[in-house]
Amino acid sequence: MRLSLFDLITIFLTVLIFFLSSLALAKVSGAIKQTDEKSATINLEISHPAPATAIVTVDIPQGTNITDSKPKFSRLIQEKNQAQWLLKDIKPGETKIAIRFDKKISVKDLKALIRYKDVASGNMVELPVR
Repeated sequence: MRLSLFDLITIFLTVLIFFLSSLALAKVSGAIKQTDEKSATINLEISHPAPATAIVTVDIPQGTNITDSKPKFSRLIQEKNQAQWLLKDIKPGETKIAIRFDKKISVKDLKALIRYKDVASGNMVELPVR
């Protein structure tokens, strides 16, 4: 069976469109959930292809301290009331950051920002998380 030039071009374009559309779907999303009165979890949903690394920055209410987190935060910026996590070797799927505070908090008082390099475009993406 011989394929015509038209058939070959059609097959090539179909594969190319499928490949490009899968890249366009690559994304990271997140949400902050209250675990208990002193704990919160940041749930990240990472699609394929996953970025190599991501930085998650959490603004902590004034006068509140982190007593524990899993994974452990990478950096604490006390003058800005922020904690940062550098996530490496990220895999598609769900990633969680569990945070325990020294006093009662409300997730309404927490803000987070995810920064990562988009695999498809190469651009830096900043995604606010609430």
